[in-house]
Amino acid sequence: MCLALVKLGESLDNGLSQAPPMGYNTWNDLGCKNMNEANIKAVANTLVDSGLRDAGFVYLNLDDCWMAPNRDASGRLQGNPETFPTGMKALADYIHSKGLKFGIYSDRGSATCQGLPASLGSEELDAQTFAEWDVDYLKHDNCHSSTGPNDKDQLFKEFGLMRDGLNATERPIFYSVCGGGAKSHGATLSTMPQTLLEAVRWQIPGESRRTLLSGSRANWPTSPMQSSQSTEAMVASMTPTCSWAPLTAVRGA
Repeated sequence: MCLALVKLGESLDNGLSQAPPMGYNTWNDLGCKNMNEANIKAVANTLVDSGLRDAGFVYLNLDDCWMAPNRDASGRLQGNPETFPTGMKALADYIHSKGLKFGIYSDRGSATCQGLPASLGSEELDAQTFAEWDVDYLKHDNCHSSTGPNDKDQLFKEFGLMRDGLNATERPIFYSVCGGGAKSHGATLSTMPQTLLEAVRWQIPGESRRTLLSGSRANWPTSPMQSSQSTEAMVASMTPTCSWAPLTAVRGA
């Protein structure tokens, strides 16, 4: 049984959110310690081999800790060369070759939640970099902001800068605002409307799994962005979800 508390809202209507963006996010599985190219490729292979891709789980989204500790000589974000030796564009090409979509992570503040380079002051450059890497999805976080996570005016301004930067690239990139703080204000800024930050749990024999719900719109219900605690158990953790999520994705595609 799945139970969700959903707050409906408005979203940026740019055609990208016609069906739930279903897929996999690295955070609750790989975290920082196991964030590396080999594991991401293993996840991509599992999404395909398990049939999950064909069931609509097409997004493979990197969370925090993919980036190098410093920007390159041109001021651009770059993948950590120790954990992503072939670079982010090559990884995107691999993920796309599997028929999947490539998602990435940044932050509106001076650093990501894990203290790595973020996008404050570099929104246009970072958006262009993501487009050049053929990114399909951006999760934009809310850590290390200059005036705190709940300053609505500053939040709208800085999230809006990245929104405009992404739109200027003319590449269709799904923009997901991660509110953080005590409040969330991303409804009119992102592709995905503000809904909820609650978690849903269900039981698999011997262990508990968590899914973070993402996105709700008048024309489709809430959809799960899946996570698991180990790559090997990913199929088990992604399968027992509310059946209406993939069904709605097919209907709304």
